[in-house]
Parts: sequence; structure tokens; C-alpha cells
Amino acid sequence: MTTKRKIAAAVAAALATIPDDKPDAPPNREPQIRPGFLRPNDAAKFLGISRRHVSNLTRRGLLPVSRIGSRLSLYAVADLESAVARFRVGKVQS
Repeated sequence: MTTKRKIAAAVAAALATIPDDKPDAPPNREPQIRPGFLRPNDAAKFLGISRRHVSNLTRRGLLPVSRIGSRLSLYAVADLESAVARFRVGKVQS
């Protein structure tokens, strides 16, 4: 066995003895949002559009938003559903 392989084996053996006290998934560090409200990325997923389009609709006043400070924007699910209802087009005749 070469010296590099001996060192690698020793390091692997040493690492195997260290207890794994880290959880499998990192803890969720985001503050909890009240039920019924979505962040912009989640609102985009809810509507099936891009994050940029959500911002454009908000800027044009078509999507109501609650701004908390200068960084946090929250969208009420009820407001998103009513916006979708406003955009709905009549039935197609068959």
C-alpha cells in the first residue's frame, strides 16, 4: 500500500468515528407566514406564472399586495383567487 493510500485510509477511519449530530435536512430558518398569505415566489407558483410576471401585475395594480417594510411582500390567497376570477374569459362555444 502506498503512503497516499495509507493516509487516505487513516483519514477515512478517523472520519468514520466522528458522530453525525447534524440533521439530515437544514432547519427552516424562514419566519412563519400567517396561513392564507404567500410570498411572491409562492404566489407565482400558485398562479402558474413567473415571479417577474407577478411583480409586473403588482406594479400595474392588478394584484393586491401587502408590503411589510421595504423588503417583504405578502399576497393573500383570497386576493389571488379573486384576481384570477377577474381575468377569466367566458366559455368557448362548441
